[in-house]
Amino acid sequence: MKKKIAILVIIGLILGVFISRQIKLSALSSLLTLRNDLQHSYYNQVNLEEAIKEHIGGDYTGDIVIDYNNYVISLILEDLKRKESVKWEKYNQYLSNEEIDRIEITRKQDEVNNQSYEIDPSIWYVRIDSFREGMVDELFVEHEESIISRKKLLIDLRYSSGGLISEYLDLAGLFCEKGTQLLRVEGQESKIYYSETNAIIANIEVYIITSEETFSVAEQFTAVLKDYGISRTIGEVTYGKNIQASIRELKGVGGYVFISGVMYTPNGSTYFEGVEPDIYIEDINEKTIEEILDFIEGI
Repeated sequence: MKKKIAILVIIGLILGVFISRQIKLSALSSLLTLRNDLQHSYYNQVNLEEAIKEHIGGDYTGDIVIDYNNYVISLILEDLKRKESVKWEKYNQYLSNEEIDRIEITRKQDEVNNQSYEIDPSIWYVRIDSFREGMVDELFVEHEESIISRKKLLIDLRYSSGGLISEYLDLAGLFCEKGTQLLRVEGQESKIYYSETNAIIANIEVYIITSEETFSVAEQFTAVLKDYGISRTIGEVTYGKNIQASIRELKGVGGYVFISGVMYTPNGSTYFEGVEPDIYIEDINEKTIEEILDFIEGI
């Protein structure tokens, strides 16, 4: 009897896998059938070409497989975009080759602007425009002795577009004790991140400078250090991009960006409306570092 039950269970599992696979193949087959019908049987190919071109523009290749796939992707993302807030619309959309290239150029320009240097014997200054790979080592770890020997540390995030979550976690870990919660991401799954190292930068006055152009993990870093009482924030309210956006380049041409998660601070904030500074300074981007320092000295 037990042997018979075991055999029935195995058969059930096999049938379950088979049925699941058939459902997936059926859905895929429907899209392929539609593509083939449009390619070989639709009466007006000019209309089809114009419809596709309207959505993928200059990335139209004339290859029905590539163009059709990109056409379907653009239509789905366009409908998703309509359901998002105005602030998040641009993070669900088809991307042309030109747009992908422009994103890469901007990213490289941000990397060039990252800086770390001494202002005077008591103050160290770090500018982070991009949380790119290796940023923490380059701007902080390599200057560790110089930073911790100073009285003040200025972290300038006025032009920071954000970047890699891994770099944010490494940076926040320099200021927070091991086991401190740093981030929660909610998407299809929930994941919580904690500091994996003990704080290295401590017993120093930390000031984070923000503006309306402070985005993403730069905002997360600002909010977390502020919430834990590690830093003071000066400048303007940040942009409010509390989402994790992923870019996928497609084989052949183009790509797309989509929202893969929402980021939360340890206190449950999503900073959708931006992170409020402790001390508001209007038109902060027009202020020089010297002017900002004068303001800090006057606090």
